[in-house]
Amino acid sequence: MKQNFMATYDPRNKLATAHMVLYSLVHDRVIDKFSMETGSKEIDDFIVFLIHNDTHPVVFKIIDLLKPAQKIIEIHLNGDSSLKEIIEVSFADFNKAVDMIGDILGEKLFLEDQEEQ
Repeated sequence: MKQNFMATYDPRNKLATAHMVLYSLVHDRVIDKFSMETGSKEIDDFIVFLIHNDTHPVVFKIIDLLKPAQKIIEIHLNGDSSLKEIIEVSFADFNKAVDMIGDILGEKLFLEDQEEQ
């Protein structure tokens, strides 16, 4: 039986720096430029991963939830830090995307376990 790559590999760890950057911005903590650049790149790389693997119909909804977070990081890289409310919404959307990915992975793992029995 062929195993689904996304079900056996949890890609959410690829978004760890992006999450830390957004968390820091939401809580008015200082974040360095390198971390912000890395976080933005992580989101880019993850979106490419999702599109390349296109393993679930909700992929484009997840991408739509991640894009505002990436835009917020880019805005901060350009020196504008006056968007706290927008950052909070982006952070909430980012967390929804991560939760959706976890739900998809949990569902796929459950289905694979059922098939093996």
